[in-house]
Amino acid sequence: GGRGRGIGAWRVEKGCAGRMGDGCAHAARATAAIARLRTQYAVLHRHPIDAFVDRAFEGEGASTLRRWAAALDAAADGRGMQEDGDDDGVVSLLERLLQNGDADGLPRDLVDLVRAVQRECLPRHCPPPDVPPETDAVIERLGLPRKKRHEVRLLAAAAARMVVQLCADVVVDIGSGQGYLSLAVAFLTGVDVVGIDSEQHNHDAALKRMRHAAAGEAAPCRFHTVTHSVGRGEDLSKVLSPYVAPGKRVLLLALHACGDLTSTLLRQATGPLRAHTVGVLSIGCCYQ
Repeated sequence: GGRGRGIGAWRVEKGCAGRMGDGCAHAARATAAIARLRTQYAVLHRHPIDAFVDRAFEGEGASTLRRWAAALDAAADGRGMQEDGDDDGVVSLLERLLQNGDADGLPRDLVDLVRAVQRECLPRHCPPPDVPPETDAVIERLGLPRKKRHEVRLLAAAAARMVVQLCADVVVDIGSGQGYLSLAVAFLTGVDVVGIDSEQHNHDAALKRMRHAAAGEAAPCRFHTVTHSVGRGEDLSKVLSPYVAPGKRVLLLALHACGDLTSTLLRQATGPLRAHTVGVLSIGCCYQ
């Protein structure tokens, strides 16, 4: 059924436009990847910056990290690639492993982990994305800062495509900031979009931007903003209960989800919101 009038050909007006035909293949591949990565769960579960501080070599998984570090140092020294206090040799070794598959002298389980991750990597050189002109019109109306326009343009277009493909009823943007991405998706799709952010001033700024951009629209923008600090392990279904009724299909969204937000997003998708979640679109912060 229709969901109202709005900007763009991607407005969801004729129900579900179809499912991803290779969804089962993607699911099988993801399951296999998770099984491989779980062999080093204790190491991978750490926050990325922990690799650069002393406490990285304490606690669960520390013995593996110490063994890898010692082996890398020994291999770099053995090849005359490193001076005292200099990590360039270790970095060069890892670059050779990643780029050329040179694993001579490196721990077998480290090599296996790197190759397992590489097999699941997406191509780094992709064709230009399909971004319809309606997206540019929305970005212009929202008056986004110049440095935000490029990333919001691409991610909003991708999210709008997923809303149609996955028949999503609600989009939830975790760490939504001032609503740049949330509002773009709301205007493009016409579905309910909920932005969650911990700062009240971001809540106020997002609503102000929505009122300005929605002026003259025949149908109201279905954007909602919630001021809430998402805790690790929290059940977000309680916070979202006013917007996510039983049977609703949810697309989880995040752009620059800093700190624990990226992992929190994935935990929600596989935990409290599992019954609702039909897709996740996340671009992590610089640490991730």
